[in-house]
Amino acid sequence: MKRVGVFVATGVVVTGALVGVSLLATQSQQAPATEDGAPEGQVIQAMRAGAAACDLPSQVLDLSNWKIQLPIGEEESPDEVTQPELDGYRVDPWFVPNPACDGVRFRSAVNGVTTGGSNYPRSELREMNGGEEASWSSSDGTHSMTIDQTVTHLPNDKQHLVVGQIHGGDDDVSVFRVEGTNLYVTNGDDANYQLVTDDFQLNTRFQVRFEVSDGTINAFYNGQPAATLKVDFSTGYFKAGAYTQANCSNSSPCDESNYGETIIHNVTLNGSAPQPPPSDAPAPPTSSAPAPTSDAPAPPPVENPAPQPPPVENPAPPAAGPLPVATVAASGHDGNEPENTLDGDRDTRWSDEGDGVWIGYDLGAVKKVGSVRLAWHKGDTRHHTFQIRTSTNGTDWTTRFTGRSGGTTLRSETYDLADANARYVLVVGFGNTGNDWTSITETAIYPA
Repeated sequence: MKRVGVFVATGVVVTGALVGVSLLATQSQQAPATEDGAPEGQVIQAMRAGAAACDLPSQVLDLSNWKIQLPIGEEESPDEVTQPELDGYRVDPWFVPNPACDGVRFRSAVNGVTTGGSNYPRSELREMNGGEEASWSSSDGTHSMTIDQTVTHLPNDKQHLVVGQIHGGDDDVSVFRVEGTNLYVTNGDDANYQLVTDDFQLNTRFQVRFEVSDGTINAFYNGQPAATLKVDFSTGYFKAGAYTQANCSNSSPCDESNYGETIIHNVTLNGSAPQPPPSDAPAPPTSSAPAPTSDAPAPPPVENPAPQPPPVENPAPPAAGPLPVATVAASGHDGNEPENTLDGDRDTRWSDEGDGVWIGYDLGAVKKVGSVRLAWHKGDTRHHTFQIRTSTNGTDWTTRFTGRSGGTTLRSETYDLADANARYVLVVGFGNTGNDWTSITETAIYPA
C-alpha cells in the first residue's frame, strides 16, 4: 500500500475543487452579458476558487505541537512527518482536509503498515515539545487534550477504532475506544473499563477530553465526566486521530476500501475545555476524492457561519422577481447541464457526482442578494447537503448557508442570505441521503 504524500509550499494551495474535470460555462439566453466584460474563463476561475477553501491540514488545525504517524511506508517503519515539514504536508486519503474545510480526515485501512509494537495501523497525531517528542509525568503539573471530531467510518467485522489516547512509554494508559455503537474509556489492558455511551452514532459530531494531574486521569464526553482513573507514569504524551483496531486477520476485505476514519475539527493541548458541540449538530460532509494542487494563490479560508434556520418551503417568490444571471458554470455534469437550472422547467436538471461539486452563477455585477431559491431533483424523498457561498470579486468568499434541503418537496425552497453584496453565488454540494450526487432542477437568486 505505497502512497506518496504531497508537500505544498506555504500559501500555495488549490484554487479549484475539481481541477482536471470538465469545467462548463454557458451564457444564459435570458440574461445580459457580464457588465465589466470579464472573460468567461475568468468567471469560471473565480467560481472554482470559491469551491476550494483549503488544501492542507495545517490550514484547518494548529499542528505546531504535533507530528503525524501514517499507515503507509515500510512494515514496522511507517512514514512520519514532523515540523516544519508537517505544515506543508498532505497525503490523500490518509491525512487531508475535508471538503468543507472545517476538519481534517484521518483514515487508516486494515492493510496499512504498523509500528513495531502494534498489530494495527494508524493515521494519528503524536504530541511533540518543539523538535522533541513530548514526555511528561502524571504527577507533575496539569496536562489536557480536547478533540472535537466526527467518526465517519468503522472497519468491517471488527468495528473498533481508537479516537484519542494517553500513552505512557510504549503502551497506552487510557484511550477513547469505539466498538460499533459503544464508546468506552479504557484502563490499561481493560478495553471496556467504562462504558461512556451505548448509542454511539457515525457522522455525529462529539467531543472528548482527557485531563491529567496529581496522578489522576479525568475523562470527559461532550463536556460531562465520563471516567476517573488513578495512574502513575513518567513518560506521558497524547495522540489524536484514527487508530484502527482491526487488520487483515480479522476484517475483510484486506484492502484500502476497509478502514477506520474520523474527521477532527479541532484539537487543543493544555487549554481550558471549549464548549461541546450541540448534540444535533450536523456532521460535515466528507470526501474520498483526491484534492489536486495548483500554483495559483488560494482564497482565504471560508468563514463558517452560524447554524442556519431550516429552509422555507414553497413561499411566494419576492415581488421584485429574480436577478438576471449572466453566466452559469459548473464543476461537471452527466449530460444534465448547468443551464437547465435556469430554464423554468422542473423536469430538467443539473447533476454532478462527488463531494464538493459545484454550480455557480455570475450576476454580471455586484448586487444586493437577499435569498436563493433552489428546487432539488427527487427533493421530496432525499435531503441534499450543501453550502451557499458568495463573493463580490471572485477572491474573497463567504459561506452564507450550510445545511440540508427539507426533503419533503419537489418545489423550490428558499434559503436566506441576510442581504449579502454579491456578484458570484456558488452552491457547493456534498451528495444526498440516497447517493453522492447533487442535482438541482431550478435556481433563482432574489434581490434584498
